[in-house]
Amino acid sequence: MMSLEERLEQALNERDMISVKSHLTSFIDKYPLNENNAVVEAFEIARSRCPKVVQRHEGEQLLQNRSVWDNNYLALLMDDLIDNFSPERFHHAMEVSGYIHRRKHPLVESGDELQTLPQRRADLTLWLVLTVAMILFLVVMVFIRSAL
Repeated sequence: MMSLEERLEQALNERDMISVKSHLTSFIDKYPLNENNAVVEAFEIARSRCPKVVQRHEGEQLLQNRSVWDNNYLALLMDDLIDNFSPERFHHAMEVSGYIHRRKHPLVESGDELQTLPQRRADLTLWLVLTVAMILFLVVMVFIRSAL
């Protein structure tokens, strides 16, 4: 099975504009936080190799009110990208996708790395279990020592 990157490359080689647009929107789905700048790089590669894939924005207002940014709005944006693949709409879809992803998977900083809240909770649970085990061990040791 071909990777998304390979499918985009093939569509670019074939100058299949609809497939190029479709694969670029798939990058937003695959990399909602633009991990390793993958989405922007794919967009720039497509733009440089097939300049006609990028269109002038039709002027439709893109919603800036984050309270309406949900999966339905993102789906509409992705659908609209097929008809009007403008840089403004594409980058807005990236922003909406990242916002939705961060809402579903909130991050907590832990030193130099980022962890999701469930990972953080698991770490805290392990710490709590080890602390309780250590306290129980100390109580048993005191009890044994006092019995001797």
